[in-house]
Amino acid sequence: MSQTNQISLTKAVLMGMNIMVGAAILAAPSIITSAAGDMGIFAWAVSLVFLPIVLSIMRLTQKEQKDGGIYAYAQDTLGRIPAFVGGSLYYFGYTFAAASVLSMLRMLLLVPFPQLFFIKNIFAFYTVALAVVATLNMVSLSVMSAIQIPAILLKFTPLFIVIAMFPFASSADFVFDLSKLGALPSALTMTIFGFMGFEYSLSLNR
Repeated sequence: MSQTNQISLTKAVLMGMNIMVGAAILAAPSIITSAAGDMGIFAWAVSLVFLPIVLSIMRLTQKEQKDGGIYAYAQDTLGRIPAFVGGSLYYFGYTFAAASVLSMLRMLLLVPFPQLFFIKNIFAFYTVALAVVATLNMVSLSVMSAIQIPAILLKFTPLFIVIAMFPFASSADFVFDLSKLGALPSALTMTIFGFMGFEYSLSLNR
């Protein structure tokens, strides 16, 4: 990485926080709760089985100092075909993940702004959203870090407000309904999704 495209450790940490605590944090808890009730809390614990994958990727980012992500990690040891398959699956996985986040963002915006044309019209929303995403993918890392810092503050402010209000909220007992255990796999998809951000964050050290 060139010296002009390097960022400080503080900015790297903030970018990592912004990546891992994505827009889904505003909607995932309600989706998990509606699917599995209070049993949904166990989905966060079960998803920790993916932690070894995160640790493995962390080691790979330290070992492989070249660009290419999953493709570069697999090419030297498994060959070009497995690397191509792994890289392609990872690419399409991120594509569908980005599409899911944009869809979730639109649903959240429809609540306070149901009549706003830009949000109500699905074609207008996704055209602008994809144009913004494509533009952001072409800017340098240093510019992206400068953009993300105010975004981090904007995203975390409501979370900090909710955490501060938690001691004053009325207490409610957890009710662990064992019949909801069958719904845990659907809740796991939301918690596992959070692990995708770890690899992207770890790649910042290259």
